[in-house]
Amino acid sequence: MADSAVTVVIDLAGRVLSFLEQELNRPQTIIADVERIKKSWTTIQAYLLDACLQDAEGARGTEGNRVLVKQTRDMAHEMEDVLDEFMMHAPREFSRIQFVQRGYQVAHDMKHWWPVREIQSRIQSIPEKMKELLDSHSSLAQTLRNATVSGFDTTGESSATHLAHEEVGIEVAKERLIKQLTDGRMERSIIPVEGLGGSGKTVLVKSVYNSDEVIDYFDCRGWISLSGSFHVDCLLSRLLLQFGNLHGDVSSRLRNFLWGKRYLIVLDDVGSEQHWRMIIQALPYDFSGSKIVVITRKRSVAISCLTDDNSIHEVHGWEWENAWTLFCKKAFRLSHGACPPDLEDVTSRIIAKCDGLPLVIAEVGSLMLTKRQLPAEWEKVLANFGSEILRSEPTRTRIQMMLRTYYRDLSSNLRSCFLSLCVFPEDYVIPRGRLIRTWVAEGFVKEVGNRSLEDVAEDYLNELIGRKLVLAVNRDCDGRVISCQAVNLVREFLVDLSKEESFAAVMPRGAGHSHSSNEKSRRLSIHGASLSLRKIGGMSLACVRSLFMFGFDEVGSNEIHKFLHRFKLLKVLDLEGAPLENFPEAVVEITLLRLLSLRRTKVKLVPSSIKNLHYLEFLDLKHTLVTRLPKEVCCLKKLRYVVVCRQGEDQGSFDDVQGVEMPKGIRGLRHLQKLSLIEANKSPELFEELETLDQLQELGLIDLQKEDGKRLCRCIMKMPKLSVLDIRSRGKDEYLQLDHFPEPYSLPLQYLYLRGLLTCLPSWTLLLHSVVKIHLKWSKLGMNPVEDLAGLPNLMELNMVSAFSGDMMIFGPNSFQKLKILHVERFEELENVLIFERAMPTLEKLTVSNCPKMINLPDGIETLRSLKEFILYDMPVEFTRKLPRDSVEGGKLKDVRMIYSYTRGLCQIFS
Repeated sequence: MADSAVTVVIDLAGRVLSFLEQELNRPQTIIADVERIKKSWTTIQAYLLDACLQDAEGARGTEGNRVLVKQTRDMAHEMEDVLDEFMMHAPREFSRIQFVQRGYQVAHDMKHWWPVREIQSRIQSIPEKMKELLDSHSSLAQTLRNATVSGFDTTGESSATHLAHEEVGIEVAKERLIKQLTDGRMERSIIPVEGLGGSGKTVLVKSVYNSDEVIDYFDCRGWISLSGSFHVDCLLSRLLLQFGNLHGDVSSRLRNFLWGKRYLIVLDDVGSEQHWRMIIQALPYDFSGSKIVVITRKRSVAISCLTDDNSIHEVHGWEWENAWTLFCKKAFRLSHGACPPDLEDVTSRIIAKCDGLPLVIAEVGSLMLTKRQLPAEWEKVLANFGSEILRSEPTRTRIQMMLRTYYRDLSSNLRSCFLSLCVFPEDYVIPRGRLIRTWVAEGFVKEVGNRSLEDVAEDYLNELIGRKLVLAVNRDCDGRVISCQAVNLVREFLVDLSKEESFAAVMPRGAGHSHSSNEKSRRLSIHGASLSLRKIGGMSLACVRSLFMFGFDEVGSNEIHKFLHRFKLLKVLDLEGAPLENFPEAVVEITLLRLLSLRRTKVKLVPSSIKNLHYLEFLDLKHTLVTRLPKEVCCLKKLRYVVVCRQGEDQGSFDDVQGVEMPKGIRGLRHLQKLSLIEANKSPELFEELETLDQLQELGLIDLQKEDGKRLCRCIMKMPKLSVLDIRSRGKDEYLQLDHFPEPYSLPLQYLYLRGLLTCLPSWTLLLHSVVKIHLKWSKLGMNPVEDLAGLPNLMELNMVSAFSGDMMIFGPNSFQKLKILHVERFEELENVLIFERAMPTLEKLTVSNCPKMINLPDGIETLRSLKEFILYDMPVEFTRKLPRDSVEGGKLKDVRMIYSYTRGLCQIFS
């Protein structure tokens, strides 16, 4: 599992090569050496991805194998150190004037001559070390490959063995699956069963497999597990062994034996579509009523099994009642599953930590059986849940084996991304953007065609969620992940694994130990900074590349400033929420920094010395007190993300967010993909410079005046990748004039936010065929805006605040066919809302707020058959009196699941 370090080295070598190719005076021997380094490590990575070598680190690996893996990781770290030091001494762009830049470079080379020479010598010595390591890898890989093929184990028991007799809560799913297997259809069919690891999917299928109905229905049955290395002949031999046929060619014997029989084959733990297709090619396709069950954790594999006449059996985490029953059956075995009253509360909280996974529930229940039945004793387990569970044998072994299997199944880049989740505290909800920016800055994301690294990283996140390794906590209206979270025990596994790999050192809040000075962890995550900063003591920080800090209880800004001086090779510095009022001086000396986040701090000024951060790609100053950026920011040519804004005093008002003054010269930031929230009238050249930023995907501008509209539209026309546009006028009384595109003109926008007066909706908004979310605020349109927006084919969220000055709003037939969320607020003249049949057929959430003249429920609200939530804020008393379901008007809401009415902070619930 050394490949996370190898991934970083390959990425870094690519960056060094890119730099060297632009420096004409660099010796070609150095370029050749770095090219060899990158090529050699790519070869090593291929070996590391081999499942045989991966098994060397698990229970079957010899000590020699584990030593080799450690040597690989250590050498990868050494390579990273050498390349980083080289980049530290590399010359920067000093001036656009050629002879000035040349003079600077000569002076720079003289100053850094000795360290650069020493580093070049170290680089030239690397290929010989690489050759020795590659030879070791080559011989080991072949040895392991031979050993693994001969001893491949596919018993198919896995975690199901431990739960074989715990068929709690699977009756309905079991009946449904038996019915599908014995449906009488003669054509062979494939049935996918998908679920989170440990969710009980194998237990379900095993129960069905051994049921009397299935045994009587099929002529023969076979079960093989595809976990571990995949060798089709070995798997088919195992299957044939179950039928008693051991001689001759495996494929032909198996096909001949099964031909004409009604067979049931279960393929457990299938990791890819290719794998199950290779197996079924060896099975006869006839019309005997045979069935193949594919058990998988991957949504993509389950979908690949679908045909017109089957569906996916999804096995989710267990419902509370079943989870409680199973846990109590294990934990209170001596009292026949009866939970003592004084343990009910803590028991509930322990079960909640199990995330509904029956394997985990059963293991934890068995562990608690060994504990004294005292609330204080159980509270101790709960306080250190993950470490307590994984410290217990054989619980640790079973859970670790399951998780290691899932981890090995990931690609190298995906493993690094997955492992990085360990730096976040337990139960921490991780914003999507924060996670993705970290992955890109770390170098974990591989380029794919012309797609942005952020888009590829989002695919990585979706894959981890699809594999049920990460939970999607919140999703946007279009299904896009807003925030996510690592499952409790998964996170503990990642913390342990990251320590093994020297990937990260995690210092949890209240940890009772200090870290030794010889740790080589490349990442440091501190939870509870005030205590943890003192515990670090003599820990060596020279090798740390990423620093994350959470929880700044009673820690002073001086402590943080002093602490940062200990880092020289940082690439990621995330200090979100830190008690900082001044920009840390030490930061500008960390010249390799790629990501700097001071979000939610009280920093007011950004120093001109920020120009030293030549490699900076992400600058996050959201919700700080910064009002302007220095001109030196324009020297940071690699910037791809710049977000700066500050909170206004009156939340929810027109001026609830303030922007930042951008300096002249941003035309040189050609890699910018997100730029927000920029004051439009502080720089006369702003719009002219924006026209050159053709890579922008997100743009936020504030303080626009009426006359700025034409220049803005000209800019937007030169941004072919723009998907998010946030435009705000200078004040409530300032009009936005945005109708300056040639007609018809279609923009690739997916999210549109307009704040300011509008005489009418811009004509191009009617052609936003990809838009999924529109916010209109303080527009005060005289014409009903929903009439113009009703035909947008993919609009899923419409948020309107003081957007309409009329007294009636009409939603016509067949309007808003995909709308899921509708928010109407501060429509001061609105009296009536009319909803026609077939309008908004997919609407799930309707919010109405501060509409003082609206005293009647929307006419036709009963036609919104998908409506689940109806939420009201500060509505007239006459309106709220009609909400009870037993009233005449309230009867229209009988199918709405939840109705909330908030008045002056008090909430009424009509359920």
